[in-house]
Amino acid sequence: MTLKYYHAEPAANSLKSMIPLIEKGLPYQSIYVDLHKFEQHADWFVAINPEGQVPALDHDGLIVTHTSVINEYLEDVFPDMPLRPRNPAGAARMRHWNKFCDEQVMNYVSMHGWHRMVGIIARKLDSGEFERLMEHIPLPDQRKKWRTARSGFSEADLAHATRRSSMRWTGWKSSSRRPPGSQAMTTLSRTSISIRIAACRWSACSRN
Repeated sequence: MTLKYYHAEPAANSLKSMIPLIEKGLPYQSIYVDLHKFEQHADWFVAINPEGQVPALDHDGLIVTHTSVINEYLEDVFPDMPLRPRNPAGAARMRHWNKFCDEQVMNYVSMHGWHRMVGIIARKLDSGEFERLMEHIPLPDQRKKWRTARSGFSEADLAHATRRSSMRWTGWKSSSRRPPGSQAMTTLSRTSISIRIAACRWSACSRN
């Protein structure tokens, strides 16, 4: 059995699936993909993940992408150290919170990441080099994000993203918004959400 985990800095998405690997005690090869050198769009990595995004898990040649999917896969294939609720109701609650964070919170938090990291990288490139790199980005939506980051987000857009992520985080904390039994979330649910909660707190306090 060989596990290879392709990731960038162990934060946010890359850390989300690294934690279950560690908690389950699974031996894996850590393969760093340098986003500052655009390795996620290099031919060798696109051959692994055609979307050109990290993280990606290689299990004996089977490639699994997207953190929530990777975590579910690890639980299905390596159930000896369970991190997911065994009962259907508990598993449904876990998936509810993963979906909530992925779709309702992180869309706004990610804008700050694109502004603070990707935008700085993109603006350092001359026009010719930037356009050459754009040709290697597989997903049209990602190319659009890179162009937006290069031109810069407006203060109004960033302020809106901060307000929305803060509102989503506040709504999540509100007991009236929690489904019955949500306090019974297991380690898999907590770890996958904790990374996003930390990002939400950072985003709600950030103004740049």
